[in-house]
Amino acid sequence: MNPALWLYRGLGPATPRLKAALAHFGSPEAVWQRGREDGFFTARERARLFSRDPADEPPFSHRALCWGGEDYPARLSALPDPPGFLLCEGDPAALAGPAVTVAGSRTPDAYGADCARAFGRALAQGGAAVVAGVAYGVDQAALEGALSAGGRAVAVLPAGFGHLTPAGCRDLCERIARAGGAVVSEHPDDCPVTRQAYHQRARLLAALGDRLFVPQCAQKSGAHLAAAAARALQKPVYALPGDVRTPFAAGFWRLLQEGGQVCVYPHQLLDHPQGEPAAPPPPPREVPAGPAGAILALLHSGPAPLEGILAGVQAPPPAVLAALSKLELAGQIARGVDGRYRRVL
Repeated sequence: MNPALWLYRGLGPATPRLKAALAHFGSPEAVWQRGREDGFFTARERARLFSRDPADEPPFSHRALCWGGEDYPARLSALPDPPGFLLCEGDPAALAGPAVTVAGSRTPDAYGADCARAFGRALAQGGAAVVAGVAYGVDQAALEGALSAGGRAVAVLPAGFGHLTPAGCRDLCERIARAGGAVVSEHPDDCPVTRQAYHQRARLLAALGDRLFVPQCAQKSGAHLAAAAARALQKPVYALPGDVRTPFAAGFWRLLQEGGQVCVYPHQLLDHPQGEPAAPPPPPREVPAGPAGAILALLHSGPAPLEGILAGVQAPPPAVLAALSKLELAGQIARGVDGRYRRVL
């Protein structure tokens, strides 16, 4: 017996009628018990709902956070069309507390991926959960950044757990759950991904964060779906500036034209989440001594090629190369597609 899944299949996901029915009857069980004779549903809705029996629906394979339950994310209640349930792998507590949603390009350049990862790490260090999809590119980079800082990561799937998309996200999802984060879906396991599912997921991404951050996206990008959903919920949208010579500049400009704000430091995303006092910015990194410190000082004025670093740092080339490797592994510098090294926020 699974009344929540029965109601999902009868009314469909992402419909205001689901919220209205639950508000009217109180629970999926009450819908089944009284809905046939109540007069609330249209003839078509009654035919879809009561031609089936909740007893025929299988139990959920993952923990279900159901509408009205104590562990149902309060943020979702602000949606006009909240899901009747969220299936959750991991810790549902990760869905509470300060959170920032990150969305962006699936094919970012090195700058976009590096910044997504660095911001994800800094947000986690500042006490915020990082909420994102699981697509390659910005989504996965931001989630990986949060995990690298030992923080909370929340991944929102576009389909059921039986249809993880992309296929390569399985390891990431497992690591998020093991680290105390959460992987969630509003769909049963047998629901495949559809184009409409990405539109539906956008509202969840916007609702589960206090604000939305877009490190990099093109003019036509799924990130704009999340941005529109955030604006509908009166949540701020932030965008990271980049190189105006790339196609991503058009995406940045579109976000600003539609009301977005410029963000260049992670602590801008930690100020006053959900009306709470401003969170302090993450502490500055300690500047290392020796060649590593000299490299960071040199890159402070801008990106530099390997030849320029070797010439500008007063140390033997092997020591400089070793320091470059350590700084890259620590996430303090990154090498762009142009071959130049730059500091990471």
